[in-house]
Amino acid sequence: MTLQPCIECGELSQNNRCSAHRINRPRADKTNTTHVAFKNDARWKKLSKKLRKLSPFCELCGTSDDLTVDHRVRAVDRPEWSYEIDNCRILCRYHNGKLSMVSATAEEERDIEKKILERRQRRLRLQRQVNGPAQ
Repeated sequence: MTLQPCIECGELSQNNRCSAHRINRPRADKTNTTHVAFKNDARWKKLSKKLRKLSPFCELCGTSDDLTVDHRVRAVDRPEWSYEIDNCRILCRYHNGKLSMVSATAEEERDIEKKILERRQRRLRLQRQVNGPAQ
């Protein structure tokens, strides 16, 4: 097991905060059934686990504690992108909460849309290579 210094006091710890500086936040109440995570709980949990395994730290502060998946373009603005990898990022619960009401800029949204389309095109090309040309 690798120890790392606490970002507050420098004491060695299993996580980036020692037990004295760990931020304990109450878990969210699951009464918010409008969020994508509650509409298809199994699918969201599978995607969230996969993404957190691929990137096991907050993109903003680097912590590895209490990680969540955040939508770059809010799910309420583009629900069809809810499960698109290119629209997701890993944030700690603190930063996810701070950014939850911040809308993406038009430029960010265009960039994400471009990435989503490119990923879909690559997937189609791979399927054609595996299955052969359509009859």
